[in-house]
Amino acid sequence: MTMTRISIVVVLLAASQARADRLRVITGPVPGAPGLVVAAKPDATYCGGTAVSVVVKSAAGLDPELVAALTIEAPHDPDSLRAFVTASTAKVQAARELYVKRAKTDRAASLARIAQVMRRFAEVMIRFPIPQNVRTGVDAADNTAAFCEQLESVAEPLLTKAEEAAALCRDAGKAAGAGWWNAACAK
Repeated sequence: MTMTRISIVVVLLAASQARADRLRVITGPVPGAPGLVVAAKPDATYCGGTAVSVVVKSAAGLDPELVAALTIEAPHDPDSLRAFVTASTAKVQAARELYVKRAKTDRAASLARIAQVMRRFAEVMIRFPIPQNVRTGVDAADNTAAFCEQLESVAEPLLTKAEEAAALCRDAGKAAGAGWWNAACAK
């Protein structure tokens, strides 16, 4: 193998690892909202092979906009996709607007919430249920790959916004000191 081929393989492996890191699922209590718990279970009928949900154990003291945005779930009915995207976008936007306003007085916490909300919306798109007509039949593997890749391309800008908010949160967290936002905004 030539040096050029080795370099290309190393770059592809590094890109693959970076992508996997961006798409990793972190289960357990949501930082700053311990009454919300991220759960994941292996499920081949979902893109990425994992179904991820946020379970509400207690919403006491939490903003309703945050709970609504973090608990969005993708529909199993492909005919509901457009309605899902519209409703979910409205929930995410409402939460984002709330925390943008609050950023003037509580920057680290607000940026952490924006990062959490944007990441959750991206996570739902990346771990979307694969419609039955896509995952069965002659071209099931190709159709499934194309379906999931399309959703990843939709989720990519959302992940980028989440990462941008998390980076700003890390900077704001330096001034704010230790808090739950440190875990929410960690790389």
